[in-house]
Amino acid sequence: MALDLDSAINVFGFLSISQDALLFNPSKDQNSIRRGLHDVPPYLFRVHTPKSAGTLDEEWARSEDAKAALTDPTRRESSETDILQRRDFNHVAKDISAHLWWKWRVPATTILSRGQARFFWPCVRTGGLRAGTFLRDAYLLDFYSKCDLPVPGAKDSQSLVDMKSMRNKGWYFGEYLSQDSLKTTERCSIVSI
Repeated sequence: MALDLDSAINVFGFLSISQDALLFNPSKDQNSIRRGLHDVPPYLFRVHTPKSAGTLDEEWARSEDAKAALTDPTRRESSETDILQRRDFNHVAKDISAHLWWKWRVPATTILSRGQARFFWPCVRTGGLRAGTFLRDAYLLDFYSKCDLPVPGAKDSQSLVDMKSMRNKGWYFGEYLSQDSLKTTERCSIVSI
């Protein structure tokens, strides 16, 4: 029995070719973001707790969507699509804004000060990773802030413009982002506290 392409995709939907990372791939109109593809320090760290939405261990770092896509194929497309390739800039800006504001509200010092019973402090060596594996959020703020403006008259509308303003005032120091799943084998050390 011969399978057409659609049938084959349905039959083998859970199989995929593994890649080490989903790269940020700016379009021609995103030159300001393209400049940031190589602006990554040699080591990056983050705080991770068992309550974190994604997963992180010595083999893989996975976003919430990537983790869900392992068992739910309906989440695969959103997980495996570079956000820079999405054409609805307003929607992308809202997604970036929601993520950055959430991360800003739950910094490492908050986790430490609350005395979480268990948290992990992973450090990833970035040398040798392809350009676009990580992207500093400042490049996204510069490009997408025009698509996520503050609410007029609101004291704190939590827009990308507000986030950019906090950075300029020294209240927010930023972060480096990756997408989907990142293979961390032989480049990640984790301290458990």
